[in-house]
This record gives sequence, C-alpha cells and structure tokens, in this order.
Amino acid sequence: MGRRAVHSTESLLDCAAGLFAAGGIRNLTFGALSRESGASNGSIHHRFPTREALLADLWMRTIGRFYSGYRDTLGVDPDATRAVEASVWIVHWCREHLSEAMILQAGVQIFAPSTWPPEQRAALDKHLDELTIYAKRIIPVIMSTTSANASEVSFVLVDLPMAVLRSDLQRGEVPPVKAEDLVRGLAVKILTPDPVGRSVADHR
Repeated sequence: MGRRAVHSTESLLDCAAGLFAAGGIRNLTFGALSRESGASNGSIHHRFPTREALLADLWMRTIGRFYSGYRDTLGVDPDATRAVEASVWIVHWCREHLSEAMILQAGVQIFAPSTWPPEQRAALDKHLDELTIYAKRIIPVIMSTTSANASEVSFVLVDLPMAVLRSDLQRGEVPPVKAEDLVRGLAVKILTPDPVGRSVADHR
C-alpha cells in the first residue's frame, strides 16, 4: 500500500486561495505555495504541472462550489421569493468564504484562461455555456412571478449582491452582516410589484 499523501490537492488549493486573498495573483507562485503549505515543489508539480494549471484548477473549483450552493438555493423552478433568497445567499456565502469570494470578485480574466491547458479551457467553456442556458431558462420563470423585467431579474440574481460586496472584498474584509439585510431590502423592492402592478424599478 502506498503512503497517504500529506498534501492533498484540496489542501493545496485551499492554500492557494489564501495566497491569492493575501496578495493577489502575483502572490500565487509555486514558491509561495511551497513555503505556505510546506509541500515540496515536486509534490506541487505532481498535482499542477504548470502554474497555469494551478490557476485553472483554483478558478474552476471556486466557481463549482459557488454555483452548486447557488443553484440549490434557487431551486428547480424559482419564483421571486427564491430569487431574493439566492441574492442574499451570495452575501452569506461570501461572508463565510472570504478567500474564494475575493477570487470570484476578481473575475476569471485575471486568471488568464487563454493560457490554460486545453482540457481546462474546454471545462471553462462548457461551464459558461451551461450558465447561459441556465440563465435563459430561469429568468423567464422568475419573471412570471413578478412584474420585473429580464434586466431587473438578472440584476437581482447576481449584480446586486456583488455590487454591495465589492468594496469590502476589494479591501479583503469580511462583509458586514447588515449587507444581507441591504441586499434583501433592495431585491424585494425591485421584484415586488407595487399596488398598480408595476415593479418599483419601472418608476425610475
């Protein structure tokens, strides 16, 4: 029986996320990862043949974890209430997973996906295609439960919480609990029809 690996792929990616949060993409090197994790360069290269492969795996793991929880919160056929809860869930998730939230906020382009190995670029393309299909399906479903239009629903689902969180994440600080209340209040105002049957956002 072979020896159990002391430094697993997951633990190395956890360490990589911490390095990114502490110093950005330039801080994420094999040398820094070796020093921070205690793993040898050989052990790291065994799991990540190149730095580009490391960056790809870190990004793909982060968005995989995020969207798994996000879709669970939205449900199969989400209504306006579920959309509000999903928007608030983003804030909660970012508060609980600061390093990964900072990765998401930075965006995929900082991880230079054009330089990734072909297999990982293909995985990213597949993920983006699946997101597009998912959004095209759920936005009309949510619209049918509110008088908000497609742009307003899309804003609530992603842009609103990330806008509220942006300054905290850029500073590397855990967003305050009150951010959840702020996002909930704004999301409800956008998606809840007023007495004459039009969303609040229609009056802007």
